[in-house]
Amino acid sequence: MSADINGAKEERVYFLSVVSTFKSYREQSLLRIRHKEKCLETLPWHHKKWLTKYREDLDAIKSCIEKNSELLPVVLNNAHTIFDNVYSNETSHSEQEVGTCPRAWTRSSPCSSS
Repeated sequence: MSADINGAKEERVYFLSVVSTFKSYREQSLLRIRHKEKCLETLPWHHKKWLTKYREDLDAIKSCIEKNSELLPVVLNNAHTIFDNVYSNETSHSEQEVGTCPRAWTRSSPCSSS
């Protein structure tokens, strides 16, 4: 049993480090893009003109970073409580509360959350 608890603690520590990484995603990602843009600015003009698509790609990546960073708070909203029931035999939700697909599910009958 203590091996299970130790394993759960290690998993929790790792998970919280992943959460921390997600929290810094926008800032760290944009820093990397800014560094690439600064490097691009140091090039001679005749090299820059060959890299117009690269600049466009960097702009597109920045846009993607912004979109991803809008989603991350939703993902992380309750991440800190994900391991709360590890030490308990009780479950927080039954299948009925969460909603399940009926066994006879077909393409014409959508899942219900009863």
